[in-house]
Amino acid sequence: MSISSAFANATSGLRASSTMVDVIARNIANAMTDGHARTQVQLNAQTLGGVGKGVQVTEIIKTEDRIATSLRRAGDADAGRVDAIETHSVRMADVFGAPSDVDGLVSYMTAFDVALIAAANDPSDTQGLKNVAQSAQDAATKINQISTQANTIRSDADAEIALTVASLNAKLERIDALNLEIAKRFNSGDTTGLRDQRQASIDEISGFTTLNIVPRDRGEIAIFTADGGVLLDQKPSVIGFAPSFPIDQTITLANGALSGLTINGRDAHGSDGYGLLTGGKIEGLFQVRDTLIPNQQAQLDNIAEDLIQRFQSASVDPTLGATDAGLLTDGGAFYDPLNKVGIASRIELNSLVDPAGGDVWRLRDGLNALAQGPAQDNSILSAMSDAFNALTPVVTTSGSTTSMRAFGYASDTVSAFAFESAQLTADKSAVQSKLNVLRDNEMTRIGVDTDAQMQSLILTEKIYAANAKVITSAQQMLDQLLRI
Repeated sequence: MSISSAFANATSGLRASSTMVDVIARNIANAMTDGHARTQVQLNAQTLGGVGKGVQVTEIIKTEDRIATSLRRAGDADAGRVDAIETHSVRMADVFGAPSDVDGLVSYMTAFDVALIAAANDPSDTQGLKNVAQSAQDAATKINQISTQANTIRSDADAEIALTVASLNAKLERIDALNLEIAKRFNSGDTTGLRDQRQASIDEISGFTTLNIVPRDRGEIAIFTADGGVLLDQKPSVIGFAPSFPIDQTITLANGALSGLTINGRDAHGSDGYGLLTGGKIEGLFQVRDTLIPNQQAQLDNIAEDLIQRFQSASVDPTLGATDAGLLTDGGAFYDPLNKVGIASRIELNSLVDPAGGDVWRLRDGLNALAQGPAQDNSILSAMSDAFNALTPVVTTSGSTTSMRAFGYASDTVSAFAFESAQLTADKSAVQSKLNVLRDNEMTRIGVDTDAQMQSLILTEKIYAANAKVITSAQQMLDQLLRI
């Protein structure tokens, strides 16, 4: 080997060693960075006319385990879906209140029951009659508040869908820009940093929906949903969604008043709103807006309807006509079961016995009584108490029909929703634990082992020193030849 060949070989070795040191240093610096995959240098021998001409860096390879990463991203999506549902379920459970909560629905129903019993035992006590009116009003107001909060939670979920879709579109634009830059530098430079940025952007949307990443030419990728929806392939798709505000029970996806998703302007939501974007936060938010909360609102309407109908009867108050409102009303009027949707938002105390301006003696003598009757007549109050505690057919949260008392119906509903919320919290914890395992498994396969990197660094330094020694020796030979 000539001196010039030795010099060229050693020089290429120095360049390769320098690149290797840079890559190792980057790996060690990012050892604690979430999602960072280790990189390594791929070397090939250079030849010219069958003669070795040193070594060249052909590629800086980013370690991949597509199966482990795909499983982890599926875990991200599942965690996003469960978290969205659980968060709003807990909010709704807090609105209903636990059975022991002073400001919970069950407590107000208990106070109503107690007030009816006390008034029936002493119908001449004006304060007792006021307590009945006030407790009935408090129970109705609590039902109103729960209904209002349920609409707020649905509106919040709808707004959060809009924000998530906007974030998804922005990230797809970012990934597309990185795709183009990676392709442009594919044969002319190190794209590791760009790929790290692209990976981070993909991970940021992996909780929104289940993703399927497909490699393309020149280092680019395409992104599809698990159900085949195109998010990015040569260019990013535009996911459309139109938020609605305010939302009440009459505004639904089924009647066209609420928005579902579109992809590039085309309807892509089907009957569930989210269509091909399944498995992640977006699906969870649609389930909150269109299933979870509406189901709870329907059950709250059942409670309000049951409570109104228990007192809207001539068998309880003989002074009521066929279409006269009872103790509790539909916005002050007679309640028609054909107008059930949203009754929880409209239930209120009959103004005839409102403590603020009505006559509470009408609770004892009849809502439509022309004058006060005997102060010791407890027949109507006893009938009201009996009606409140009568076993009447109701629809439970499971959809079955059974006979329950008014207090029991409210208590059973609150307990069912609290159990559902607790179950979702447990599910969330289990999904998060599974995701942690998937993350650990992914990082075990693609992450940085600092001990191994330090060993590589020591070896690389030795290689660098050896090539430097060759150059020094070649320089000494040349100097000696020049002196001869």
